[in-house]
Amino acid sequence: MTKCTNKELGQLLIEYEAGILSEEQCDRFEEHVMECDFCRRELETLQPFWLGIHRNKAAIIEILGKEGISYESLKRKLSPPQPQRSSLKAFLARATDRFSRAFRTSWAWGTVAIATIGIVLLSWVYPYMHRVVLNPYIAHLSFEKLSYQPMELRGEVSLEAKRVFEEGMSYYSVDDYSNAISRLRKAVKGAPDRVDWWLYLGVSYYLNRQPKRAIQALAKADSPTYATLQERARWYLAQAYLLRRDPQKADPLLEWIVAQDRMYASQADSLLRFLNGIGK
Repeated sequence: MTKCTNKELGQLLIEYEAGILSEEQCDRFEEHVMECDFCRRELETLQPFWLGIHRNKAAIIEILGKEGISYESLKRKLSPPQPQRSSLKAFLARATDRFSRAFRTSWAWGTVAIATIGIVLLSWVYPYMHRVVLNPYIAHLSFEKLSYQPMELRGEVSLEAKRVFEEGMSYYSVDDYSNAISRLRKAVKGAPDRVDWWLYLGVSYYLNRQPKRAIQALAKADSPTYATLQERARWYLAQAYLLRRDPQKADPLLEWIVAQDRMYASQADSLLRFLNGIGK
């Protein structure tokens, strides 16, 4: 397929990756991606780029500052008018060419070019990026992926829901969290009682730096019926709260984990000590 099957939905790709769509918009886009090969390829192509931007926000801001580049002037100079988001590869190529000409005299122009493309694409969420950079907890959080351990829980699960879940976990296993999220969201709709599926959905949101949605999913996985899953859910839930800079809600979860004296007790204790040290 050489073009998007629904341009109105296809244009939501950037906002989807940035995590700023409403719940309804997110549902519509994910249903669209399941059916549209063009948008699915665009999503897969851009995934490494987005992961790099999310993981290196602090470095990007620092590089731009050293080069004396302000966000507003950058946006005015380099953002093409009304870019066609359904042609993202062409837009990136044009932007890269502009950056290379603008910064050819700088020793770091290549790094700046890549970094500033990301900043322009994230223009809708720049204030959010700035808050994340300044988040006092983020350096103390663990973004280690939860290993996948298939479980057989009570209750009936349709073959279609199971197929979609397994497809989502195949993306999860290669750190493609955006595609994992789109499948896992569909899977939990078909099997809302599967707390283990909610757990992996929540962890995917957390690793994709979407704390609000991570909190919503992980809260559904916080079930005392399954003690091992509950501890894992609460560990990631506490960290998701800190990613949102809400230590008051993270604190009792961390204390509970320490009291269990199991898998995450030592890490939770270290995080609690840090929170107490800075006065939350």
